[in-house]
Amino acid sequence: MLRDVFEEVLEDIALVRAIEEGRQSETANRAEVFAIFEKAEESA
Repeated sequence: MLRDVFEEVLEDIALVRAIEEGRQSETANRAEVFAIFEKAEESA
């Protein structure tokens, strides 16, 4: 039970950090995002 709580806290911290990082980064349009996804699929 304590482990589950600890995991949830770590996930919440990671989510907050990802949101903060996203707010500080440049925006990307839909085409740019899908181009990145397509490259990743080709590499896999």
